[in-house]
Amino acid sequence: MFRARRPPATKALLPFVLGAGLFVSCATEPEPVPVTTKVPIASGEIQGEKLDGEPAVHVYRGIPYAAPPVGDLRWRPPRPAESWDGVRPATEFGPMCPQAKFEGFYGIPDLPKSEDCLTLNVWTAAATVEERRPVMVWIHGGGFTVGSGRLELYDGVTLARDGAVVVTVNYRLNVFGFLAHPALSAESEHDSSSHYGILDQIAALEWVRDNIASFGGDPERVTIFGESAGSMSVSLLTVTPLARGLFHRAIGQSGAALMPVERLRGDGVRGLSSEAIGEHFAEALGVGDAEDVVAAMRAKPAGEVLDVFLSNPMYSAFWSFAPVDGWVLPAQPREILERGEQADVPVLIGTNADEGSALVDYFFPASRSSLAGYGEALSNLYGDSADVFRELYPAADDDAAREALAELLADDFFTFPTWVWGHGMASVASPVFVYRFTRAPVLEDGKYGAFHAAEIPYVFGTVWPGAEWTEDDERLATAMRATWLRFALTGDPNGDGPLPEWPAYTSDNEAYMELGDLFEVKSHLRMEQVKAFDRHYRRMLEEVP
Repeated sequence: MFRARRPPATKALLPFVLGAGLFVSCATEPEPVPVTTKVPIASGEIQGEKLDGEPAVHVYRGIPYAAPPVGDLRWRPPRPAESWDGVRPATEFGPMCPQAKFEGFYGIPDLPKSEDCLTLNVWTAAATVEERRPVMVWIHGGGFTVGSGRLELYDGVTLARDGAVVVTVNYRLNVFGFLAHPALSAESEHDSSSHYGILDQIAALEWVRDNIASFGGDPERVTIFGESAGSMSVSLLTVTPLARGLFHRAIGQSGAALMPVERLRGDGVRGLSSEAIGEHFAEALGVGDAEDVVAAMRAKPAGEVLDVFLSNPMYSAFWSFAPVDGWVLPAQPREILERGEQADVPVLIGTNADEGSALVDYFFPASRSSLAGYGEALSNLYGDSADVFRELYPAADDDAAREALAELLADDFFTFPTWVWGHGMASVASPVFVYRFTRAPVLEDGKYGAFHAAEIPYVFGTVWPGAEWTEDDERLATAMRATWLRFALTGDPNGDGPLPEWPAYTSDNEAYMELGDLFEVKSHLRMEQVKAFDRHYRRMLEEVP
């Protein structure tokens, strides 16, 4: 599903969005330094590739931004990449981080994988390094367990032609990126473990700060943007003090890590703490009683480690692998927001109208999405609150049960945490702008509607494989790319273009922009459902000792 193609070429949006010549330096400045296929960076010189087109785009693939996290560096914070002599080729994507083969509607191509995967990719159409174009750093989704910055859906060439310098990033996933264990915490100077994938993202942003000017990018105008787990990552980067100053705008597409997350140790929010789950994992790996359990885990082949991780759903739960640890996350992410301790930067966030339509089969097998299993699923998910959600998401037969679960999943995982994010921005000065994507791509007869991730190609200028791309799709894609780029440049999505004035979101107006067949300002999206989730999750935290 993630194999994408590009729509017909369109004119660059840079003059339309930014004004012709905005990035050109003054005539009195020294002779401009051209951006070519060969670029010097802090660790050495790289050789990229020039793509034909107007304007021409240079792409640099597989650039290491950190040392390979292998051997003794497995389950440690990322270390700086080693320098090299001569010119390093940057024409091939780096391998994906270790992950399971992912099939179905959201299937991912079976591409090369390796623990040596901490690479990033850069697209730029800047002619000189002095142009200082806005930088957009993409963090991919995939539930923190699968995915890669190299997927065709994330091809940065169109956004680069439109005026951005685009960066896509690999980061450690699943058990390699988010394992907690008391012995791992003990060897840390911060008494912490887990969060290695988030620390990778921070290292990539540090690389951008130090190197992106060589590609014609502006290190003082960096936007982080991502979808699903990538959007959740963006929300975490806004609340962790470790990423402060590394970005200047944030875009979250369908996801926020603002529901209660687990604790590193002590009493668990949902059951076991993250360290306790890590101890369970070490036992399953057969090294729980080893004299040096960390060394024993690091000695295990990556394939065996991944197989054990996949053997128990307990290990893959996000809230178990992104704990409150006192370092990366000093407190619950929502508490950080409400105290006004997040990055004070403009934020643009939103969800899709049918987030759960294609996801429900991944989360709920047929037995649980039937009417007979629906009640049990609600009880397992919400305990004493199950009757509240049964009333909000009623079902009278098997088909209705599946639709109810899809709507519930969408509101729980996406609509509600996005609302929390919007409300939390009231504690800082910077504005937040909220959208709702409603366009249903003509794909598989449109049966999934505006499904989870449907908006990605409209931002990148790619096309869902098998989709019928129409003039309406191109109109929406052009408007969204221009809006995303304008926000990356100014921190405000408003300006010349087809969208009406987009008001900043407040707790009073609850305003959002509908992006679909119509562009329209609306308000108070699914408030009854959102308030029910708010009551449920606040009570969950209050009940933890």
